[in-house]
Amino acid sequence: MAVTVKTTFTNSSFNKLDVECLEKILEYCSNNTSTLFKCILVNRLWCHIAIPLLWRNPFEYLKFQKHDHGWQLIRTYLCCLPDNEKKIVNEWILQSDIQTPLFDYPRYLKCFDTFGFQEAMTKWKRHHWRTVWERLGHFDVDKAIGDILFRSCKGLDSLCIIFFAYSQNIEYFEEPSNALTNLQTCKIVHDLQGRYYNYTENREQVTLIDNFNIITRYAHNIKNLEINLPVNREGKTGHKLVELLENQKNLENFVVREFWDIILTANIFETLKLQCNTLNSLSFIRLTHFHEKLSHLLNSCPNLKTLRFLEPDIRDDSEISPFNCKLNNFCVWGKPMISQFIINPDVTFQLDIIKSIIETSSSTLTKLALGTFTKELCTTIFQCSNLKFLAIQAKEDISSLFPQYLLTSDLQQLTLLGKHKNYFNQNTLLKFSNSLPSSLYNLDLLLEIIPKDLIYLLSNCSSPFEKISLYHQQNVLEQNLPLFLTGFINKSNKFIELRYIIDNKVCGEVYLEPILQTLRKIPKINVVLGKNNFYPCYFQDTGYF
Repeated sequence: MAVTVKTTFTNSSFNKLDVECLEKILEYCSNNTSTLFKCILVNRLWCHIAIPLLWRNPFEYLKFQKHDHGWQLIRTYLCCLPDNEKKIVNEWILQSDIQTPLFDYPRYLKCFDTFGFQEAMTKWKRHHWRTVWERLGHFDVDKAIGDILFRSCKGLDSLCIIFFAYSQNIEYFEEPSNALTNLQTCKIVHDLQGRYYNYTENREQVTLIDNFNIITRYAHNIKNLEINLPVNREGKTGHKLVELLENQKNLENFVVREFWDIILTANIFETLKLQCNTLNSLSFIRLTHFHEKLSHLLNSCPNLKTLRFLEPDIRDDSEISPFNCKLNNFCVWGKPMISQFIINPDVTFQLDIIKSIIETSSSTLTKLALGTFTKELCTTIFQCSNLKFLAIQAKEDISSLFPQYLLTSDLQQLTLLGKHKNYFNQNTLLKFSNSLPSSLYNLDLLLEIIPKDLIYLLSNCSSPFEKISLYHQQNVLEQNLPLFLTGFINKSNKFIELRYIIDNKVCGEVYLEPILQTLRKIPKINVVLGKNNFYPCYFQDTGYF
C-alpha cells in the first residue's frame, strides 16, 4: 500500500510525480528499519514518507529482539494519548511531563501483533518498575494504548493473535470496527514452541472465543487466514471457526491445523466451499481424516493452485471420489523443524490420493514436495512436463527409474533426503550424474554421501549449478574435498552459495571446530548451524513454508 503524503511542500522542487516515485522507492525498504531511519534524516519530505513505513508494523521485530528497547515504543504511544489520559499518567504513574509528539503515530499502524504488543508493554513496565508496578491499579495502560491504536489507525491490514501465558483480548479495545473492517490477513495461533506454560486453560479459552467473536463480527474481507491451535481445542472453538468462515467474502489463502472435534469436520469443509471461487491456496496441518467433503471441496475450487498437507496422520482407507483440480504447487510433508534440527518428512497418507492429485495436475504442476516417495510415485511424475521444483525422500530403491525421469525433465531445483543408496550406488552413480538436467541450478543433497562419490557426481554432471546444499558428515575433509569444492566453485562465474548444514546435535563438539576452520576457506560457503537457521534456509526458494 502506497503512503500518501498529506503535507504540502511549497519550497520543494519535488512535483507530484517525484513524490509518488519516491514513495514507491521507499516502499521497497519497508522491511529495512536501518535504511528508513536514515531516510527520515534526509529532509522534511523524506521524513514524512518514511515515518508511516516505520510505524506501520512496530511490534513485529520485538518477537526476536533480545534487548529491552521495546519500552520506547510505549513511551512514544503514551505521548499520543488524549490530554485527559495524559494527565492521569502524569499524576499516578510517571509523574513527569509527556511531550507532544511530532507525528500522530497510531494512525500509521497497519499490522498488529498481540505478542509483540505484550512484549513492548512488559519491557516498558520493567523499565519503570520503581514507579509503575504499585500504581498500575489507577490506570489500565495496556487498554489505553490499545484503544488509541484501534481508534486512530486507518484500518489494519494484518492481525496476528498469539496465545501464550497472557494473551491480549482485542474485544476490550475501543472501536474495533475501525481497525478490523478492512483486515486482509489474520492469524490466530498458539505458542506451539512452548515458551510459556503457566497459563490458565479456562481463561485462555474465554479470550480465544472473545477474539473469534470480534473478528467474525467486523472482519468480512479476510484474504489470508491462518488458524493454528493445539489439538485439545474442542467444543465451542470449532463452531467459532465455522462462523468465521461463513462471514468471509474473499478468502484466498487458508492455513489450518486440525484442532476441532471430528464431528465438525464435514461442517468446516462445507463452509469452505462457500469460498470456492476465491480460494487459491489451502494448507492442512496434522489432518487425521481425509473426509469425503474435502475431496468435494478440492474439486469445487476452480482457482485452487496450492495444496499442502503438513504432518498428516491419515490412517483410514475411505473411498475418495476422483479429483479434477489443477494445482501448481503440491506438498505432502512430515514433521517440520520445530523441536529438532533434522526434519522427518515421512507421512502417513494414502498414496493413492497423492497419485490421483498428481495425475490430475500433471499439466500444470510446477512445484512438488513429497516426504514419502516410491517407485509408483516416481512413475507418476513422468507425466509432469512442467515441473521445476522437486523435493523428495525416497523410501525404496529408485536408482534405476529416477535417472530416466531426470533425463526428460526441466527441473531447476532438486532436493533429496533419506538414504543415498535409494538414489544411486557405485554402479549407478555415473548414470545419476549424467542424468541431471542442464536446467538444474539448485541441488540440495541432504543425505550422507562420501566425499569420493560427491566429487565423482559433481565432476560428471553438466548442470550449471548456482546453489548447492550439503549435509555435514565427519569425513568431509577426506579426498581433499574442500580443495575440489574450491576449484569447482571458482570455475563458475554464476555460482552463488554453497550451504553446509550442520545438525545441532553435533554443534559444540570438539572435533567440529577444525573442520569448520578448513571449510570456511571455501569461497561462497554458508555454514548453517542449528535448527533456527536451517528451517528458512532449506525451503527459502520453494514458497512452501
